[in-house]
Amino acid sequence: MKRLGILIVGDFLPEIGGVSQYVLNMSIFLARKGHKVIVLHTRSGANTYHKSFSVYGLPSNFYYKIKDILHGLKYAHKVIRLLPFIVLQPRLFLFALIIAGRIEFIIKKEKVDVIHSNHLSLRSLISCIIAKEKGLPCIVTGHGYDTETPPNVLEYLIRKKCIDKADKVIVPTRLKALRLVKLYNAKNIIVIPNFILCSPLDASEALYSKLDAKRLLGYDNKNMISFVGRIVKNKGIFDIVQVAEVLKKKYPAIKDKVVFVIAGDGPDELRLKELIIANGLTDLVMYIGKVYGTLKSQLLLASDIFVLPTYFSETFPIAIIEAMSHGAIPIVYYF
Repeated sequence: MKRLGILIVGDFLPEIGGVSQYVLNMSIFLARKGHKVIVLHTRSGANTYHKSFSVYGLPSNFYYKIKDILHGLKYAHKVIRLLPFIVLQPRLFLFALIIAGRIEFIIKKEKVDVIHSNHLSLRSLISCIIAKEKGLPCIVTGHGYDTETPPNVLEYLIRKKCIDKADKVIVPTRLKALRLVKLYNAKNIIVIPNFILCSPLDASEALYSKLDAKRLLGYDNKNMISFVGRIVKNKGIFDIVQVAEVLKKKYPAIKDKVVFVIAGDGPDELRLKELIIANGLTDLVMYIGKVYGTLKSQLLLASDIFVLPTYFSETFPIAIIEAMSHGAIPIVYYF
């Protein structure tokens, strides 16, 4: 099998969310297959090396931002031709040039044979434009909100042009594929379900591990209901608090038998903490912040029920697959 240099563009750690986990899983899997993997994390951050692949971030230093913008200027006319309205949003246009400059830099530095970008978004459209310029194939994966009806004309154009420019567009479900065909007359869609990397456990090992994980977290005598994800209103985190409040009023002794554990970070983190305290739920609802690696596995393994009361139109969330792989029963509010 030929060893390929694969540039993956998308969210990455320490960002919490399904896409960052998807990119991590994909990178590890491809690296294990012997390919050279390079990740471009489209947030500001230092370049690092994660296990068996390189991770580049967008520049936070003003000098390097200007440098990337100057490198990206060679693609400015193509971006404007495809998205004329983008000139009315200077910050978005500059972001496009920074992404273009960073991808150009990575391609010059690393040997890249394929670009795989995530979300039907501006960064993926830029990836497709540069891939065509360099004679490289470009694959885009749509994950969720980007397969729904676009909120405005610019967003529609970005998604439409992205689909038209990509060699293939991957979606996790047939329903999402049908929506893209209906919305954009897409003809290059393929369905590849989401996946995770895990080691199978037999029933006795899984039972022992769950009890052991509960003991390590200090909840060995309680049924655990967990949530792991972005702490934002639209993920339904305040619904979890509301449910806990109703249950405590109706069954005061529930705090001795059940614990709600919320993990993650996001813009509504402070509001979540305040709500837990204001409603007198500190003995029933625990917010533990970000979790990674072993701690995240222990939390999911200790969970009896995993809740995802999201208001987003999800595909098949990575979080649900992870929870089920650890033996937790998923309850999904909106799917």
